[in-house]
Order: sequence, then structure tokens, then C-alpha cells
Amino acid sequence: MGMISPGAVRVMRSKHRGHRSTHTTQQTSGMASEADVEEEDVSATAENVPDEILMWEKDALERLWEEIPLHGYLGELQDQVCEGPLLPNREFELPYFRCETDCLMFPGARMGFTFEARQVRIMQQALEQPPPLTGLLVVGSGSAPVQHPDPGPARQSPYGCIVCIERRREGAASGIFRALQRCMVLAKPGDYQAQPCRSVLPLPDDVCVPREVAEGLTPWHPSLFAFNRGEDLLAERALELAQRLVPRGIRGVRVGDPASYIANWLANNMPISWIDQVKMFTAQTTSERLEIAAEALGRMGAVRCARCGHRLERNVQLVELSSDGITHRFVNPHCMHIPVIFMMAERPSTGWNGPLGSGLHSWLPGYGWLTTACMGCHLMLGWVFVPMHGQYPHKIWAIMRDHVGLTSGR
Repeated sequence: MGMISPGAVRVMRSKHRGHRSTHTTQQTSGMASEADVEEEDVSATAENVPDEILMWEKDALERLWEEIPLHGYLGELQDQVCEGPLLPNREFELPYFRCETDCLMFPGARMGFTFEARQVRIMQQALEQPPPLTGLLVVGSGSAPVQHPDPGPARQSPYGCIVCIERRREGAASGIFRALQRCMVLAKPGDYQAQPCRSVLPLPDDVCVPREVAEGLTPWHPSLFAFNRGEDLLAERALELAQRLVPRGIRGVRVGDPASYIANWLANNMPISWIDQVKMFTAQTTSERLEIAAEALGRMGAVRCARCGHRLERNVQLVELSSDGITHRFVNPHCMHIPVIFMMAERPSTGWNGPLGSGLHSWLPGYGWLTTACMGCHLMLGWVFVPMHGQYPHKIWAIMRDHVGLTSGR
């Protein structure tokens, strides 16, 4: 991932700081002086705060989630790969942005860093505070990321940014960053709403942004995160529709692959019409391509002739015979490039009592080929492969992709 700078993130004020030693209230010879109480407070705070990660109490977290408004900040937009909060163990390309010289913020990310102050005044001042580092907005340049411990089942907050400081040593701090950005989910699955705000809303003192940082930032809601999540849902939907047409399974692509790869795979393999292929090719975004593919795949049902619309043999299914995918591209002895799709019967039987096909230049070893044509307009559709010996499944159709269409069976 290269050099990564930590984001502008928030540390909640730990309730450990509110604990005082019982010795504070003990008086032996009258009221203790104000200076003595303050000195005892500092020592008690340092004693009660462990070196481990500061633990949030439930009421403090709930209050934090309620108080952080729907907004973020955006300066110079870049792309950074990091873990998304809505899908565990999945990666998204999320934006990060620069404020002034070395201030960065990662919305919608949870990642581990080791960072150091590099001539950044806010960071230097923060690191001079005694532990625990409370009320700190972390800014500064970062080094290569370190593997952070498993945080366990974290509550997926749709709000803002928080950070847990682990420990502080000689001018450097090591922490686990949890920056979770709100994303409004509508009632319809796959629909996301990202509303850019027009002004930075005021925050409580506990989670406020230092004025020096806020002045150099522009309010923004990270629609890119919702956009990427929408692409994933569209890709899953389109792939689900494709798998219904290929009941024996698809090996060339699977859920979890990048949305752009799934869109390109569907366009190259599924028998989508030439018009829809052109629309997918000219689409500006991956989401548009996936929407076109999903709409086309949703209309597919019966196998029909592309010229006259005559329905071909019933009870046949698309089949993926190799890792090349659904569509195979062959070259015949006359150097003609022929894209074909393979189909088989839903319950293929074995043996073949019909005419033997020709084994010359057969694409499938052990099979002979015969030509097949539409019964309506006699357009040559492709070839049917029949076993020449053995107990191979009979009848494997190799249909020229441009000569058929999969349309609604109604």
C-alpha cells in the first residue's frame, strides 16, 4: 500500500480520567489545598489508565454516535485501498484527502498505523500531553501500516470517526483507528443516498475538530463509499441472474470479484444482445454496465432464433465446459472466428442411436459434429455434438452466439 498518512480521527475522553483515588477525600488535619488535590488528580489518572487500548463504555459510545452529525470533510481527493465497515474482510477503494501539509482523514476505514510527528504543530502539542491522550485529533505523516490485532465483533456505527490510542512512547503513538462514516440505506436493497452538506455542523467539545484543521477543510459526504457499495450489490445481483441460466455453476467468476471484472465477464460470456453489448461498452461507469447486464439477464429465458424468434428445443441449459467461460471462441480451418455458447439438456442421457457425426476438426474430443438449423426460418444456428463412442452425455449444442437470443419464455 506504500506510505500511508493517518487520518483526522477522534479520541473520546475516557472515563478512566474521571476516577479519583479514595485517598483524595481523606483529610487528616483539615481541608487539603487546591494544589494538593490537583497533584493527586494527575497521579491518580496516570495510575488508573492502563497501557492497553482505552476501552469505551457503552453509554459514552452511544452518546458519541448520536452527537456526530451527517458530514465529513474533503480536500484533495485520492484513492486508497482499505477495509470497509459494512462488509467484513472486504476491500474498497475509499477516498482520503489532504489538509494543509500533512493532515489526512480516512472516512469509512478501519486500519492500523504507526505514526510519528513530522514538524506538525498540532501533533507535536498533542504528543506533549501526559497519557492518556484524550481529546486528540490525530494529524501527521504516516509510515507503512502495521497489522492490527483483531478487534473482534465491532459494532458497526454509521457515524463519523473515532480512534483508540494504544500507547505513547518517545514522540510516537501506536493506535487502532476506527473511522466509520455514515451511509444512509434506503428501504430498497442496493439503493444508497449520499447527501452532501452545505456547512460544517457544530460539534460538542468532546468530538470537535480543532479550528486550525477545520479552516482548511471543505464539508463533504463520501458518496464514493456508497457508490462502491452499490456497485457490489449490482454485481451480486447480475451474477445471481447469470447463475440461474447456468444451473451447473460458473467457475470463471464468483461473488467477491471486483465489480468491473464481473461486468466485463458478463458482457463477454453471456448471450447478451448486440445492442445491449454496445450500451455496456459505451457506459461511463461500472454501475451503468451492471444495470444493463442485470436488466438483460432478467429478460432471458427460452432459447430462440435471433432471426424469426422460433423457440428452440426445450429443457436445455447453458453450460460452462471449461475455465474459458460460457462463450468459447473457435477458429475453423478456413480461419473464421466463431464465438459459440454450449448448451446441454437438463437431464442428459448417455449413448446415442442417431446418425454419427464427423470427427474431423471436432472441437470436443470423443464427439462428432452435425449441423443444426432453426425449424422456423432454416437459419443455421451452429452444431450439435454427439458421442462417437463410450458413455458420454449425448447432444451438446454449440450455438453461434449471434444467431440466438435468450428471451422471456412467456
